[in-house]
Amino acid sequence: MKQYTIVAITLLVCTAFLPAQDLSNYPMSLSPASAINTSSNDYAPALSPNKDFLYFTSTRGGGVGKADVYGAYKKGNGWDTPASIPSINTPSHEGAFSFTADGKIVVFAAERSDGLGDADIYIADFSSGTISNIRNLGADVNSKYWDSQPAITSDGTAIYFSSKRKDGIGGCDIWVTRKTTGGTWAKAQCLDKNINTTKDERSPFVTTDGGTLVFASKGHAGFGGFDLFYSSRDGNTWSTPTNLGGIVNSENDELFFNAPAVGDYFYIASSRNPENGLDIFQGTPNLLGLGTMRLLVSVTDSLTGKPLPSTVIVYDVAANVPVATIVTTGDIPESSVALPANRNYRLEARVQGYPARSADVTSTTANGTQRVRIQYGTIGFDFSNYQIPFFVTGYYRPNTSKNLEDLFELRKGDLSDATYIENFDRNSSQHQKYVSYSKVVDDLFTSVVTTAVDTIFPRFRKNSAPDEIIEISVYGFADPKPILGRYVETETVYFEDANGTAQTVKPNDKLTNLKLSGLRAYHSSKQIERQFEDLSAQRGFDDYKQLVQQGKIKYRYIGGGVNTSGNDFAAQRRIKIDFVRIKGTTKNNEYDTNKVK
Repeated sequence: MKQYTIVAITLLVCTAFLPAQDLSNYPMSLSPASAINTSSNDYAPALSPNKDFLYFTSTRGGGVGKADVYGAYKKGNGWDTPASIPSINTPSHEGAFSFTADGKIVVFAAERSDGLGDADIYIADFSSGTISNIRNLGADVNSKYWDSQPAITSDGTAIYFSSKRKDGIGGCDIWVTRKTTGGTWAKAQCLDKNINTTKDERSPFVTTDGGTLVFASKGHAGFGGFDLFYSSRDGNTWSTPTNLGGIVNSENDELFFNAPAVGDYFYIASSRNPENGLDIFQGTPNLLGLGTMRLLVSVTDSLTGKPLPSTVIVYDVAANVPVATIVTTGDIPESSVALPANRNYRLEARVQGYPARSADVTSTTANGTQRVRIQYGTIGFDFSNYQIPFFVTGYYRPNTSKNLEDLFELRKGDLSDATYIENFDRNSSQHQKYVSYSKVVDDLFTSVVTTAVDTIFPRFRKNSAPDEIIEISVYGFADPKPILGRYVETETVYFEDANGTAQTVKPNDKLTNLKLSGLRAYHSSKQIERQFEDLSAQRGFDDYKQLVQQGKIKYRYIGGGVNTSGNDFAAQRRIKIDFVRIKGTTKNNEYDTNKVK
């Protein structure tokens, strides 16, 4: 598996992951199966092993018993006229067929004289459409209560079923029995509370790979009545169930999901037309026939490893729809989301105040896992909480103590014609205000530089991949008051605006707030560059120097234009600094991508 890595520096609080998803956004369609349904209950669709014959259960008149098994041959995208299956039907109930992949074994539910309760699970041999050697699965599987709606795994080693027995979690529960090495069936076990609730769970279905369980539930959050859900297996546990969405599910009952591994259609039973009871519907696309994969997502601080608050939206590339949302709200290190297998996905990670970053996850087979790691730092350099001006009005060099002192000298020479810069006398009350502001600005720049020199640069130099760089983005902002005058300095400054468009400030250009914000970004960047070099020399560290020589430090000067937050013009004159780790390499067989957008 590969790893996708993003690092940005921002002041954030650790939180945990809450995944949210269903299949509502997929462009699915659902329609009644042609020639199958009647005004009675028609349900429990099951494709034959060769996919050309549809078995189902019906209470229609004219049958042998109360509920009989019927079948119909495939006819185009629909089905031919159904017929009763005489080798299975009796005057009581039979139904809910499920086959092994090789087509040699079938399990079903029935009320028979050799049964132990209201309904029991039976197993039989199957060959060329003929059912033989029918036998009850016995007291380790069946109980004196209702045991029904079985689903056998494709390899014939496990059978899932629904039961009303009293030692479950509540109502009808999903149970499983597994085949022993001696060929017998082990004592049935109730699935855990990830699947079963205090209400009813019914009609389990297991995908061919054995890794995805689809079932009906009244206990999990849904659209009404029984809804269909799927869950992905991880060892002996099952993931939090995912609703199949509002196209498949309705305000009435949906049960008995069935889907081949290969095929355009899946099948369900639904009472969405209540006057007909349960009808059989077929839907497309067949998203779950190939099972599901697990997507493991983490959003963490690259320096501390702690989770961060963010939102990660997962898109299905082919359908171009969002299919899962992960919101980080705690300290859980990794979130697991079950998604249809063999499809491509795109992840968009969002952290407040930063552009979205994307990662592509290529097709993953059933039961496979893709891990996507999205890393951010936790040092806050946007200074939005400091209600002071970072610049003298109209000026673009940050208001550090030295720059404030130098301004008096520059006004006598190079900036003598810069009428756009606020003018005040030395030791005046306005000057004293800027002196007090400059002490805060000094401390904040020192905080940025110290963190970078002592922590960010050394760790990046030690742990970064050969093609990774640190992108230092410095944002400058202006207040809404218009600036009047022409740029009097001789240096041409290049920057980009908030949309990434290249901008230039040349000598004698008429100044605007956008150009002023770009100049502030540029000169603030030069300020921290000088301080990086000075502090590195004092510390005896050469990390910054080495990274610069290797081309692994990139500066971006971004003019943010007018800052409209708050009503204090002075406080709107500020900067923001981001450290962003970009690009990536394949390490430790984890998922990685250079597609940073």
